[in-house]
Order: sequence, then structure tokens, then C-alpha cells
Amino acid sequence: MGHNLLWMTCRHHMFEILLSDVFCVCFGQSSGPEILLFKRFREIREKWQDLLQRQPKPRATAATPLIAACEQLKEFIVEQVQVNHPRDDYQKFLQLAGFMVGLTIKATVRKPGAMHRARWMVKAIYSMKIEIILDGNESVIQLTARELQAIQRFNRFVVNVYLKSWFSCRKVVDAAFNDIQLIQTLNDYYDAAI
Repeated sequence: MGHNLLWMTCRHHMFEILLSDVFCVCFGQSSGPEILLFKRFREIREKWQDLLQRQPKPRATAATPLIAACEQLKEFIVEQVQVNHPRDDYQKFLQLAGFMVGLTIKATVRKPGAMHRARWMVKAIYSMKIEIILDGNESVIQLTARELQAIQRFNRFVVNVYLKSWFSCRKVVDAAFNDIQLIQTLNDYYDAAI
């Protein structure tokens, strides 16, 4: 066009790519259109009544959440749960993360539903659902040791690193600051491969 143009990428799209890349690090590359682990999880819909526990198990103390998180992150999740988000899956994502860090959230873990690669947030939602309801339901939700390790590894990244960056990235005015914070968090993250 012969003119300088402002090129500004969609912040959400950039974070979708980040989540997808971390998913590949944790679970490996997928060769087909579906993620087989999640396909198996979706198939337990018919056995949903057979699950001994369909909600997060109450933890004996607040010191025993599935994922250890700082108070600042817990406060951020509580604040974001109160926000009216444009999509239901954003709210579900926050509620599941709240369960993971030991917050008392008034929500239910619903049956697995639609799964498509285009719905990238499903990766985070399904992974958290599996870890939350796995305890006591191992006979219905059958995972290999490698799958369980991948789910736990992915969930720790999603909750401790990704969540705050994702929900903060909508404010364009704060984009540069949020990016620097994310880079610092990634640099300090204990999992070097991620």
C-alpha cells in the first residue's frame, strides 16, 4: 500500500498459541484431529453416574490443594470469578482453577462435552476436570502414569503461569507490562522444557 501500517496481533490469539505449544511439550505431538486422551474422557459421559465423586473432594485442610498457589493468584481468581466474562468457558476455566488451588467455589464439574482442536481452552478445562475428579474414580477414568504426569505438569503451568496472563491480556494499554511479567514468570518457571 506504500504506507506504514500498525500491526498489532490479537493478544488472545498469541496466548492461544502459547497454550497449544505448552500442551505439545507436556503431551507430545498429536497425529490426528482429536486428542485421544480427551476422546476417552468424553466417552465416560455414559458412565458419569458411576463416578464415586463428581465434585472436587473436600481437602482436609487448606494446606492440601491439588496445586500450591500464592495468595495473590488466589485473590486474582476470586476477583475474576466475579467478572461477567463474554464466554461461559472462561468462567468454567476460572472455577476449575479455583478448585485446583483449594478455593471454595460454588460450581459443579459438569460432564465432558464438545471437544474440537479449534476450542483451544478445552485443553485446559478437560485437563483440570480429569485431575479434579480422578481421585477415587481411577477405575472409570483410566490413565497411564505418563498421561497423569502430563496432566499434572500441564495443569500446574495453566494455573500458576497462564491463567493470570490470559485474563490480563485483554487490556491493550497494559500489554507491554503483562508481556514483560509473563516473560519473567516463564524465565523463573521450574520446568525448563516449558
